[in-house]
Amino acid sequence: MFSCVLGMEEETALSIIDPVTVNMEVSRRATKGDVSPDKLSDRILEVQIHNLSVRLSYHDMRMFIRILNSLPKQTRWARSQDPIQDCRPANIRHQVNKLSALGFHFDDCEAALERCNGQLDDAALWLTQNAVPADCSAKDNLANEGQANLSFDIIHVS
Repeated sequence: MFSCVLGMEEETALSIIDPVTVNMEVSRRATKGDVSPDKLSDRILEVQIHNLSVRLSYHDMRMFIRILNSLPKQTRWARSQDPIQDCRPANIRHQVNKLSALGFHFDDCEAALERCNGQLDDAALWLTQNAVPADCSAKDNLANEGQANLSFDIIHVS
């Protein structure tokens, strides 16, 4: 891993972490009273790191300290948010537009995503089983977004 100045990578590259040897071993230890290898035993993962050397600049350390100090504030903020709003995906509008392009009402698409916890495939399946398709909803949504919409009754390729 290297640290460098953007645009001057070749001249300023500095190794942050020196090469290091990591040994990992998975072994089995028989539980008390078990002597046969075919009986259940505890699995143990042993990891050994030899001489890990990390170089950080003063500015890097200040950045890491600020990140660590901000964690309690971020945690308090996250816990204070409405849990229903937190479970909605950030791209909910895009997902609703995708579902409404299938020919369903915008409100039905929002309801389907809410019922299916934001899972697009599950919401599409729910719509096909529980909602009534709208003839113009997909065209209206695309027109509102400023996109052109063309439809064809017959396509002939020769």
